[in-house]
This record gives sequence, structure tokens and C-alpha cells, in this order.
Amino acid sequence: MHALRPNLVVSHLRDDRAFKERLGSDNATAGVPIISVTPEIEEPEALVAEIRRVLRTEREAGSH
Repeated sequence: MHALRPNLVVSHLRDDRAFKERLGSDNATAGVPIISVTPEIEEPEALVAEIRRVLRTEREAGSH
């Protein structure tokens, strides 16, 4: 993840807790928002809407 420097990560793992913990424990990726794909947002339109919402919220908060 260090080379990518993402603004956001989309996770589609059964148990993404360990992934979130690992990203959160690293100073370089600790502030990166993570969207966990759930049945409610697995459709492309809903997922894109969620990505936009999170990026907009981050931009308004002054993050990234």
C-alpha cells in the first residue's frame, strides 16, 4: 500500500478486520478510509455512490 498512496480502499473480504487493523497500525495508511463491500452496496451503482460519498466527506474534512 505504501507505493500506491490510496485515497480510499475498497475491501471485499469475508473478514476484513485483520486488513483494517494492519492498515490502521501503519502510519502511512492509518488515515485511509476503507469501504467494506456489503450486500447493500455490492451493486455497481451503490458502490460508486458510496465511494463518492466517502471521498466527498474526506475532502470536506480536509483529509488527503
